[in-house]
Amino acid sequence: MKNRIIIAVFALMLCIFAVILICPADEKSAEEENRTLASMPELTKETVFSGEFEQDFESFIDDNLGFRSFFTSLNERITSSKGISTPAGRLVYTDTDIGTGTTQKASLLIVNKTIFEIFVKNTAHEEEYIEAVNNYAEKLDDDIKLYAALIPTQLEFQEPIYANMQDSQKETIDYIYNQLDERVTTVDMYSQLQQHSGEYVYFRSDHHWTPLGAYYGYTAFSQTAGMTPVNKDNFEKNNIPNFLGYLYKQAGAPEIAEDPDTIEWYDTDKDNEIELSMQGFENGEKIYYNGTLFDKTKANYNFFLSGDHPLAAITNKKNPTGKTIVIVRDSFANAFAPWIIQNYKTVVLVDPRNYEADFQDVLDEYHPDEVLIMNYIFTTTFEDYCTMLKDLYRAP
Repeated sequence: MKNRIIIAVFALMLCIFAVILICPADEKSAEEENRTLASMPELTKETVFSGEFEQDFESFIDDNLGFRSFFTSLNERITSSKGISTPAGRLVYTDTDIGTGTTQKASLLIVNKTIFEIFVKNTAHEEEYIEAVNNYAEKLDDDIKLYAALIPTQLEFQEPIYANMQDSQKETIDYIYNQLDERVTTVDMYSQLQQHSGEYVYFRSDHHWTPLGAYYGYTAFSQTAGMTPVNKDNFEKNNIPNFLGYLYKQAGAPEIAEDPDTIEWYDTDKDNEIELSMQGFENGEKIYYNGTLFDKTKANYNFFLSGDHPLAAITNKKNPTGKTIVIVRDSFANAFAPWIIQNYKTVVLVDPRNYEADFQDVLDEYHPDEVLIMNYIFTTTFEDYCTMLKDLYRAP
Protein backbone atom coordinates (compact mmCIF):
# COMPACT_ATOMS: atom_id res chain seq x y z
CA MET A 1 0.00 0.00 0.00
CA LYS A 2 2.82 2.37 0.94
CA ASN A 3 4.60 1.72 -2.36
CA ARG A 4 1.40 2.45 -4.30
CA ILE A 5 1.02 5.79 -2.54
CA ILE A 6 4.63 6.72 -3.35
CA ILE A 7 4.15 5.69 -7.00
CA ALA A 8 0.88 7.64 -7.22
CA VAL A 9 2.48 10.79 -5.76
CA PHE A 10 5.47 10.47 -8.10
CA ALA A 11 3.18 10.00 -11.11
CA LEU A 12 1.15 13.04 -10.07
CA MET A 13 4.29 15.15 -9.82
CA LEU A 14 5.37 14.00 -13.29
CA CYS A 15 1.97 14.95 -14.69
CA ILE A 16 2.09 18.38 -13.05
CA PHE A 17 5.60 18.98 -14.40
CA ALA A 18 4.51 17.87 -17.88
CA VAL A 19 1.57 20.28 -17.81
CA ILE A 20 3.80 23.15 -16.67
CA LEU A 21 6.36 22.31 -19.36
CA ILE A 22 3.90 22.18 -22.26
CA CYS A 23 2.03 25.31 -21.21
CA PRO A 24 2.90 28.49 -23.16
CA ALA A 25 6.01 30.23 -21.90
CA ASP A 26 5.35 32.81 -19.19
CA GLU A 27 6.47 35.92 -21.06
CA LYS A 28 5.27 38.13 -18.21
CA SER A 29 8.13 36.91 -16.02
CA ALA A 30 10.67 37.89 -18.69
CA GLU A 31 9.10 41.34 -18.98
CA GLU A 32 9.35 41.79 -15.20
CA GLU A 33 13.04 40.85 -15.34
CA ASN A 34 13.53 43.06 -18.43
CA ARG A 35 15.08 40.41 -20.66
CA THR A 36 14.20 37.99 -23.44
CA LEU A 37 13.43 34.32 -22.92
CA ALA A 38 16.23 31.84 -23.56
CA SER A 39 15.89 30.00 -26.87
CA MET A 40 16.45 26.33 -27.60
CA PRO A 41 20.24 25.81 -27.93
CA GLU A 42 21.85 24.24 -30.97
CA LEU A 43 22.58 20.54 -30.54
CA THR A 44 26.01 19.69 -31.93
CA LYS A 45 28.83 17.40 -30.93
CA GLU A 46 30.92 20.39 -29.87
CA THR A 47 28.23 21.92 -27.65
CA VAL A 48 27.46 18.57 -26.01
CA PHE A 49 31.05 17.67 -25.16
CA SER A 50 31.89 21.19 -23.99
CA GLY A 51 28.89 21.19 -21.66
CA GLU A 52 27.50 24.31 -23.37
CA PHE A 53 24.35 22.53 -24.59
CA GLU A 54 23.47 21.18 -21.15
CA GLN A 55 23.92 24.58 -19.51
CA ASP A 56 21.92 26.44 -22.19
CA PHE A 57 19.21 23.75 -22.23
CA GLU A 58 18.74 24.15 -18.48
CA SER A 59 18.31 27.91 -19.01
CA PHE A 60 15.81 27.18 -21.81
CA ILE A 61 13.75 24.90 -19.53
CA ASP A 62 13.87 27.43 -16.67
CA ASP A 63 12.69 30.26 -18.92
CA ASN A 64 10.00 28.40 -20.82
CA LEU A 65 8.04 26.88 -17.98
CA GLY A 66 4.40 27.85 -17.72
CA PHE A 67 3.47 29.89 -14.59
CA ARG A 68 7.14 30.86 -14.17
CA SER A 69 6.29 34.22 -12.56
CA PHE A 70 4.23 32.39 -9.92
CA PHE A 71 7.09 30.05 -9.04
CA THR A 72 9.60 32.92 -9.04
CA SER A 73 7.42 34.86 -6.61
CA LEU A 74 6.98 31.76 -4.44
CA ASN A 75 10.74 31.23 -4.37
CA GLU A 76 11.32 34.83 -3.30
CA ARG A 77 8.89 34.43 -0.41
CA ILE A 78 10.54 31.21 0.71
CA THR A 79 13.98 32.80 0.44
CA SER A 80 12.81 35.81 2.41
CA SER A 81 12.22 33.59 5.40
CA LYS A 82 15.89 32.66 5.43
CA GLY A 83 18.68 34.55 7.08
CA ILE A 84 19.45 35.63 10.60
CA SER A 85 17.49 38.35 12.32
CA THR A 86 19.63 40.69 14.42
CA PRO A 87 18.99 44.02 16.18
CA ALA A 88 20.71 45.63 13.18
CA GLY A 89 18.56 43.94 10.55
CA ARG A 90 18.33 40.63 8.69
CA LEU A 91 21.48 38.94 7.41
CA VAL A 92 21.28 36.84 4.26
CA TYR A 93 24.10 34.71 2.89
CA THR A 94 24.11 34.22 -0.86
CA ASP A 95 26.30 33.89 -3.94
CA THR A 96 27.49 36.89 -5.88
CA ASP A 97 28.92 37.32 -9.36
CA ILE A 98 30.08 40.56 -10.96
CA GLY A 99 30.13 39.07 -14.41
CA THR A 100 33.33 37.07 -14.25
CA GLY A 101 31.52 33.76 -14.63
CA THR A 102 32.33 32.54 -11.12
CA THR A 103 30.56 33.03 -7.82
CA GLN A 104 31.60 33.43 -4.24
CA LYS A 105 29.76 33.66 -0.96
CA ALA A 106 28.48 37.07 0.01
CA SER A 107 26.70 38.57 3.00
CA LEU A 108 23.81 40.98 2.65
CA LEU A 109 22.18 43.15 5.29
CA ILE A 110 18.50 44.02 4.84
CA VAL A 111 17.25 46.93 6.90
CA ASN A 112 14.95 49.91 6.33
CA LYS A 113 13.86 48.48 2.97
CA THR A 114 17.44 48.66 1.73
CA ILE A 115 19.85 45.85 0.84
CA PHE A 116 23.50 46.40 1.70
CA GLU A 117 26.50 44.37 0.60
CA ILE A 118 28.77 43.67 3.57
CA PHE A 119 32.40 44.32 2.65
CA VAL A 120 34.94 41.76 3.88
CA LYS A 121 38.47 42.69 2.89
CA ASN A 122 40.79 40.10 1.38
CA THR A 123 44.43 41.04 1.88
CA ALA A 124 45.78 38.58 -0.69
CA HIS A 125 43.45 39.82 -3.43
CA GLU A 126 44.16 43.44 -2.53
CA GLU A 127 47.81 42.77 -3.32
CA GLU A 128 46.78 41.25 -6.65
CA TYR A 129 44.71 44.32 -7.44
CA ILE A 130 47.63 46.60 -6.58
CA GLU A 131 49.91 44.52 -8.79
CA ALA A 132 47.41 44.72 -11.65
CA VAL A 133 47.16 48.54 -11.51
CA ASN A 134 50.93 48.90 -11.21
CA ASN A 135 51.25 46.73 -14.30
CA TYR A 136 49.56 49.53 -16.26
CA ALA A 137 51.82 52.13 -14.65
CA GLU A 138 54.86 50.16 -15.75
CA LYS A 139 53.77 49.54 -19.34
CA LEU A 140 51.94 52.71 -20.39
CA ASP A 141 53.85 55.32 -22.36
CA ASP A 142 55.05 58.17 -20.18
CA ASP A 143 52.92 60.72 -22.07
CA ILE A 144 49.68 58.96 -21.05
CA LYS A 145 48.28 60.23 -17.75
CA LEU A 146 47.16 57.35 -15.50
CA TYR A 147 44.41 57.63 -12.86
CA ALA A 148 42.95 55.08 -10.45
CA ALA A 149 39.62 55.28 -8.64
CA LEU A 150 37.92 52.93 -6.17
CA ILE A 151 34.23 53.47 -5.46
CA PRO A 152 32.83 52.73 -1.98
CA THR A 153 29.35 51.30 -1.41
CA GLN A 154 26.53 52.66 0.67
CA LEU A 155 26.90 50.61 3.86
CA GLU A 156 30.10 52.58 4.51
CA PHE A 157 28.06 55.74 5.09
CA GLN A 158 25.36 54.35 7.37
CA GLU A 159 25.04 54.67 11.13
CA PRO A 160 27.77 52.86 13.11
CA ILE A 161 25.43 50.04 14.18
CA TYR A 162 25.26 49.08 10.49
CA ALA A 163 28.59 50.30 9.09
CA ASN A 164 30.58 48.49 11.78
CA MET A 165 29.26 45.14 10.57
CA GLN A 166 31.82 45.27 7.76
CA ASP A 167 35.52 46.01 7.32
CA SER A 168 36.39 49.64 6.70
CA GLN A 169 36.24 50.44 3.01
CA LYS A 170 38.04 53.73 3.67
CA GLU A 171 41.01 51.96 5.20
CA THR A 172 41.16 49.51 2.31
CA ILE A 173 41.00 52.28 -0.31
CA ASP A 174 43.69 54.30 1.49
CA TYR A 175 45.96 51.26 1.78
CA ILE A 176 45.64 50.38 -1.91
CA TYR A 177 46.20 53.99 -3.00
CA ASN A 178 49.34 54.20 -0.88
CA GLN A 179 50.78 51.08 -2.52
CA LEU A 180 50.31 52.25 -6.10
CA ASP A 181 53.16 53.38 -8.32
CA GLU A 182 54.02 57.07 -8.00
CA ARG A 183 52.90 57.75 -11.58
CA VAL A 184 49.32 56.74 -10.67
CA THR A 185 47.12 59.69 -9.71
CA THR A 186 44.44 58.50 -7.31
CA VAL A 187 40.89 59.90 -7.26
CA ASP A 188 39.11 60.53 -3.96
CA MET A 189 35.53 59.61 -4.84
CA TYR A 190 34.97 58.53 -1.23
CA SER A 191 34.83 62.08 0.16
CA GLN A 192 32.36 63.33 -2.45
CA LEU A 193 30.02 60.38 -1.91
CA GLN A 194 30.33 60.71 1.86
CA GLN A 195 29.52 64.41 1.68
CA HIS A 196 26.32 63.68 -0.25
CA SER A 197 25.43 60.37 1.42
CA GLY A 198 22.11 61.76 2.63
CA GLU A 199 20.99 62.13 -0.98
CA TYR A 200 19.80 59.42 -3.38
CA VAL A 201 23.30 58.39 -4.47
CA TYR A 202 22.85 54.59 -4.25
CA PHE A 203 19.97 52.35 -5.20
CA ARG A 204 18.31 50.53 -2.32
CA SER A 205 17.79 47.28 -4.23
CA ASP A 206 21.00 47.25 -6.25
CA HIS A 207 24.73 47.49 -5.61
CA HIS A 208 25.27 50.31 -8.15
CA TRP A 209 25.31 54.01 -7.59
CA THR A 210 22.47 56.09 -9.03
CA PRO A 211 23.04 58.65 -11.81
CA LEU A 212 23.31 61.22 -9.02
CA GLY A 213 25.96 59.15 -7.26
CA ALA A 214 27.80 58.75 -10.57
CA TYR A 215 27.65 62.53 -10.98
CA TYR A 216 29.42 63.05 -7.66
CA GLY A 217 32.03 60.47 -8.67
CA TYR A 218 32.47 62.39 -11.93
CA THR A 219 32.80 65.64 -9.96
CA ALA A 220 35.59 64.09 -7.88
CA PHE A 221 37.42 62.94 -10.99
CA SER A 222 37.01 66.34 -12.65
CA GLN A 223 38.55 68.06 -9.66
CA THR A 224 41.50 65.66 -9.69
CA ALA A 225 42.00 66.02 -13.46
CA GLY A 226 41.79 69.83 -13.35
CA MET A 227 38.51 70.03 -15.29
CA THR A 228 35.32 71.96 -14.60
CA PRO A 229 32.41 69.52 -14.15
CA VAL A 230 29.15 70.31 -15.89
CA ASN A 231 26.24 71.44 -13.74
CA LYS A 232 23.74 68.59 -13.44
CA ASP A 233 20.91 71.08 -13.05
CA ASN A 234 21.43 72.20 -16.64
CA PHE A 235 20.02 68.88 -17.87
CA GLU A 236 16.45 67.65 -17.94
CA LYS A 237 15.80 65.00 -15.30
CA ASN A 238 13.57 62.01 -16.08
CA ASN A 239 12.28 59.12 -13.99
CA ILE A 240 11.96 55.39 -14.60
CA PRO A 241 9.87 53.96 -11.73
CA ASN A 242 9.63 50.45 -10.26
CA PHE A 243 13.27 49.44 -10.60
CA LEU A 244 14.29 46.34 -8.64
CA GLY A 245 17.99 45.59 -8.91
CA TYR A 246 20.48 42.76 -8.67
CA LEU A 247 20.59 42.63 -4.87
CA TYR A 248 16.80 42.31 -4.73
CA LYS A 249 17.08 39.16 -6.84
CA GLN A 250 19.92 37.87 -4.64
CA ALA A 251 18.37 38.61 -1.27
CA GLY A 252 14.86 37.34 -1.87
CA ALA A 253 13.34 40.29 -0.02
CA PRO A 254 9.75 40.88 -1.22
CA GLU A 255 9.36 43.80 1.18
CA ILE A 256 11.72 45.79 -1.08
CA ALA A 257 9.16 45.50 -3.91
CA GLU A 258 6.71 47.46 -1.79
CA ASP A 259 8.89 50.55 -2.26
CA PRO A 260 11.00 49.99 -5.40
CA ASP A 261 13.79 52.20 -6.67
CA THR A 262 13.43 54.92 -9.28
CA ILE A 263 16.08 55.58 -11.92
CA GLU A 264 16.35 59.36 -11.92
CA TRP A 265 18.43 60.06 -15.02
CA TYR A 266 19.68 63.25 -16.60
CA ASP A 267 19.39 63.67 -20.38
CA THR A 268 22.97 64.70 -21.14
CA ASP A 269 22.44 64.10 -24.88
CA LYS A 270 19.21 65.92 -25.66
CA ASP A 271 20.71 67.25 -28.92
CA ASN A 272 21.81 63.77 -30.08
CA GLU A 273 25.43 64.88 -30.40
CA ILE A 274 26.91 61.79 -28.75
CA GLU A 275 27.60 58.64 -30.75
CA LEU A 276 28.42 55.12 -29.54
CA SER A 277 30.32 52.36 -31.31
CA MET A 278 30.50 48.99 -29.58
CA GLN A 279 33.05 46.26 -30.07
CA GLY A 280 32.55 42.62 -29.21
CA PHE A 281 33.88 39.22 -30.20
CA GLU A 282 32.45 36.32 -32.16
CA ASN A 283 34.49 33.14 -32.55
CA GLY A 284 37.54 35.07 -31.43
CA GLU A 285 37.10 37.79 -34.08
CA LYS A 286 36.18 41.42 -33.39
CA ILE A 287 32.70 42.52 -34.37
CA TYR A 288 31.34 46.08 -34.39
CA TYR A 289 27.84 47.40 -33.71
CA ASN A 290 26.18 50.67 -32.77
CA GLY A 291 24.98 51.48 -29.28
CA THR A 292 23.06 54.11 -27.38
CA LEU A 293 23.85 56.19 -24.33
CA PHE A 294 20.37 55.65 -22.89
CA ASP A 295 18.53 52.49 -23.90
CA LYS A 296 14.89 53.41 -23.39
CA THR A 297 13.77 49.82 -24.00
CA LYS A 298 15.31 48.90 -20.63
CA ALA A 299 13.83 49.62 -17.21
CA ASN A 300 16.80 48.53 -15.13
CA TYR A 301 20.51 49.40 -14.79
CA ASN A 302 21.01 48.21 -18.37
CA PHE A 303 19.29 51.46 -19.33
CA PHE A 304 22.80 52.90 -19.36
CA LEU A 305 24.66 51.85 -22.55
CA SER A 306 22.35 48.80 -22.86
CA GLY A 307 24.50 47.01 -20.28
CA ASP A 308 28.10 45.79 -20.31
CA HIS A 309 30.05 45.49 -23.55
CA PRO A 310 33.65 44.40 -24.13
CA LEU A 311 34.39 47.86 -25.53
CA ALA A 312 32.28 50.98 -25.96
CA ALA A 313 33.67 54.02 -27.76
CA ILE A 314 31.67 57.20 -27.03
CA THR A 315 32.24 60.27 -29.20
CA ASN A 316 31.10 63.80 -28.35
CA LYS A 317 30.64 65.72 -31.60
CA LYS A 318 30.28 68.96 -29.62
CA ASN A 319 33.90 68.67 -28.46
CA PRO A 320 35.93 67.83 -31.60
CA THR A 321 39.22 69.14 -30.18
CA GLY A 322 38.87 67.45 -26.78
CA LYS A 323 40.99 64.72 -25.28
CA THR A 324 40.51 60.95 -25.35
CA ILE A 325 40.34 58.86 -22.20
CA VAL A 326 40.21 55.07 -21.87
CA ILE A 327 38.44 53.72 -18.78
CA VAL A 328 39.23 50.19 -17.63
CA ARG A 329 36.12 49.44 -15.70
CA ASP A 330 33.29 47.40 -14.24
CA SER A 331 29.58 48.19 -14.62
CA PHE A 332 29.71 51.27 -12.35
CA ALA A 333 31.14 53.12 -15.36
CA ASN A 334 27.87 52.72 -17.30
CA ALA A 335 26.15 55.46 -15.29
CA PHE A 336 29.42 57.43 -15.12
CA ALA A 337 29.89 57.62 -18.91
CA PRO A 338 27.06 60.09 -19.69
CA TRP A 339 28.75 62.59 -17.37
CA ILE A 340 32.41 62.25 -18.25
CA ILE A 341 31.82 62.39 -22.00
CA GLN A 342 30.79 66.04 -21.50
CA ASN A 343 34.48 66.94 -21.00
CA TYR A 344 36.08 64.76 -23.68
CA LYS A 345 36.04 64.15 -27.39
CA THR A 346 36.17 60.38 -26.92
CA VAL A 347 35.60 58.10 -23.94
CA VAL A 348 36.48 54.44 -24.44
CA LEU A 349 35.20 51.90 -21.89
CA VAL A 350 37.04 48.56 -21.74
CA ASP A 351 35.70 45.69 -19.65
CA PRO A 352 38.38 43.20 -18.49
CA ARG A 353 35.67 40.59 -17.91
CA ASN A 354 34.87 40.12 -21.59
CA TYR A 355 37.39 42.02 -23.75
CA GLU A 356 39.31 39.23 -25.48
CA ALA A 357 42.07 41.18 -27.24
CA ASP A 358 45.07 42.86 -25.63
CA PHE A 359 44.82 46.33 -24.10
CA GLN A 360 47.60 47.43 -26.42
CA ASP A 361 45.11 47.06 -29.29
CA VAL A 362 42.94 49.70 -27.62
CA LEU A 363 45.90 52.03 -27.17
CA ASP A 364 46.96 51.60 -30.80
CA GLU A 365 43.45 52.26 -32.11
CA TYR A 366 42.42 55.24 -29.96
CA HIS A 367 45.73 56.87 -28.87
CA PRO A 368 44.38 58.11 -25.54
CA ASP A 369 45.70 61.07 -23.61
CA GLU A 370 44.60 59.48 -20.33
CA VAL A 371 43.73 56.12 -18.80
CA LEU A 372 41.46 55.68 -15.78
CA ILE A 373 41.20 52.36 -13.93
CA MET A 374 37.90 52.59 -12.06
CA ASN A 375 36.18 49.86 -10.08
CA TYR A 376 33.90 49.48 -7.11
CA ILE A 377 35.58 48.36 -3.93
CA PHE A 378 34.33 44.76 -4.02
CA THR A 379 36.45 44.01 -7.10
CA THR A 380 39.47 44.05 -4.80
CA THR A 381 38.04 40.93 -3.13
CA PHE A 382 37.51 38.98 -6.37
CA GLU A 383 40.57 36.97 -7.36
CA ASP A 384 39.26 36.30 -10.85
CA TYR A 385 38.61 39.99 -11.54
CA CYS A 386 42.08 40.98 -10.32
CA THR A 387 43.57 38.36 -12.65
CA MET A 388 41.46 39.58 -15.59
CA LEU A 389 42.47 43.20 -14.89
CA LYS A 390 46.15 42.29 -15.01
CA ASP A 391 45.89 39.88 -17.96
CA LEU A 392 44.07 42.46 -20.05
CA TYR A 393 47.39 44.24 -20.57
CA ARG A 394 49.63 41.41 -21.70
CA ALA A 395 51.84 43.16 -24.24
CA PRO A 396 55.33 44.07 -23.04
